[in-house]
Amino acid sequence: INEPVLVDLINSKPLQRLKGISQLGMPQEYYHKPIFSRDEHSIGVLILLKKLNADLDEQVAGLIHDISHTAFSHVVDWVIGDSTKEDYQDNVFLNFLENSEIPHILGKYGVDLKNFSNLENFSLLEKEAPSLCADRFDYSIREINWNDSKLVKIIVNDLKNYKGNLFFNSKNVAESFANGYVNCQVEHWAGDEAKVRYYILARVLRKAISDEIISVKNLNEIEDEQIINLLREKGGKYILDNLDLLRNGF
Repeated sequence: INEPVLVDLINSKPLQRLKGISQLGMPQEYYHKPIFSRDEHSIGVLILLKKLNADLDEQVAGLIHDISHTAFSHVVDWVIGDSTKEDYQDNVFLNFLENSEIPHILGKYGVDLKNFSNLENFSLLEKEAPSLCADRFDYSIREINWNDSKLVKIIVNDLKNYKGNLFFNSKNVAESFANGYVNCQVEHWAGDEAKVRYYILARVLRKAISDEIISVKNLNEIEDEQIINLLREKGGKYILDNLDLLRNGF
């Protein structure tokens, strides 16, 4: 990655913050699956879009599409958003973007901020399920077949861009990915343990906000571990007991 605008965006504060935001909603010590960060995912989406010959605007969109995620990612939809839609981040994206250093960086390279007011305009990056898109593909492939890097490489290399739409070149590869995606949905994303962990952390965060230990502003500005440290330092028995429940299992 050597395009100056992409390099500056990667080094910007909003993107660097994503290193401390878990894609899966909470730090590793409180989760039952291997985690990765929003930063890893964002860079992965960018690399995938480059591989698929996306234009520079779409590469920029892929890189910045998650900058408005709060600490704990979609857990916050269970606290101040709508857990059935998980769209808090989408709803605040444009406001977050406009009030960050991103517009200055884009303007420096003559890239129009207005191009990113609706990320759904980028067909390689975003598509409604069950269609393939770079965003969904990246976070899924990171969880499918964790121990089989050879198969992951085959699946990635089979992905093609045809007139702004993603498809697999091979039926067998498409079936492998589809089966892996369904397994992730059933066994993880919509699984009972994930939902219970989200519920427990959400009630901890609601209690912490009620007790004025943290604020919604904190969730928007700092990282997962910084919030956890505040909870450990200032939280009462209810908060500490629930954090122990997450850490030690049920």
